[in-house]
Amino acid sequence: HRIIFQYWREESMTDFDILQTLDPHVVIECLNPESLLYVPSIEDEVEEAMEASDKVKTQKWYPVYIFVCHTGTLLSSLIQLWTKDQYSHSLISFDASMTQMYSFGRKKLNDDISITGASNGFAVDDINNDFYTKWKKNIKYATFVIFVTKKQRAAMIKKVKFFIENQVNFTYDMDGLFAYAAHLPHEKQWSYFCSGFVADVLQTGEVLGKKRSYSSYSPQDLAELPMAYKVNEGDDFSEYRERKTKAKVKSAWNKFLKESHIESDTNTLVLV
Repeated sequence: HRIIFQYWREESMTDFDILQTLDPHVVIECLNPESLLYVPSIEDEVEEAMEASDKVKTQKWYPVYIFVCHTGTLLSSLIQLWTKDQYSHSLISFDASMTQMYSFGRKKLNDDISITGASNGFAVDDINNDFYTKWKKNIKYATFVIFVTKKQRAAMIKKVKFFIENQVNFTYDMDGLFAYAAHLPHEKQWSYFCSGFVADVLQTGEVLGKKRSYSSYSPQDLAELPMAYKVNEGDDFSEYRERKTKAKVKSAWNKFLKESHIESDTNTLVLV
């Protein structure tokens, strides 16, 4: 708290004389309007420092990865036949290791190859599982990054956790594929196909608007999103390297800052 003294000033007294008689951490207001002395208290200095810190508070951004591919399986070939697109499958991940990618697909691609963590449709995929080990040389893929705030990322992770906790209730939305081919929206609470699921998660994080139905997005649509930056691609998944992806994410981050007119001094990337 500040203590204000009103002091009758004698002509012979200087400002220094006044300060010698009073506590230095006070405000002194003289009736002589030409003389106003102010010595800030320690509390004042701390408060001003905190206010200055709030003004330059750094915003943290996180990468979210969209992985798209075409495996050449029967289902993916049928999807590609309908869409005429380069990519027929999509997944979302929150780190560049690609050991936890989330999507919808069939539990088994054939009698020998299973999708790790798959229920009736929802799948937690891993680049090290049997599917990628046996099919890695036939997978044409690309990885894209979208930069989001901590709040957006938390909302998307919360959404994905709901699918994980309730995965036994979800099914693959085969009807949705036909609806997509007919350009018809097809939203079902417990049934998704891959790109519809990814788009729904992005809408939850407010990366995508909700005017367009999440069921109307294809893997190719996700690859062509204006806020998505390509950071890796190839046709042999065994060549995928996390370090290479992260290096390109840093370059994409600089491009994002420039295109978004965001100051680098008050915005920082948390690379995961």
